[in-house]
Amino acid sequence: MTLKSTIYKADCQIADIDRGYYQKQIQQKPERFINLTVISLPKPATDQLAQLVKRVMQLQFSLQNGQTWVSDDQHTAHIKPEIWLALH
Repeated sequence: MTLKSTIYKADCQIADIDRGYYQKQIQQKPERFINLTVISLPKPATDQLAQLVKRVMQLQFSLQNGQTWVSDDQHTAHIKPEIWLALH
């Protein structure tokens, strides 16, 4: 059975030390990382998403050409994820 794994990395200082971190880890044990995708969410996008967080949320999502817009009644967050690594 083949499983697919996706890692979503929200922008934070420690994780940004080396963008090549994931590639280095995979080169050491490539058989462990079949169907792996690493996606980074840039800091401006996560800041925009933070504005949408409430105790009760009703969000609308629009997806087009690899970009996502998330909105509520007051704010809209534009998310353009960066695919750092894709192994299939």
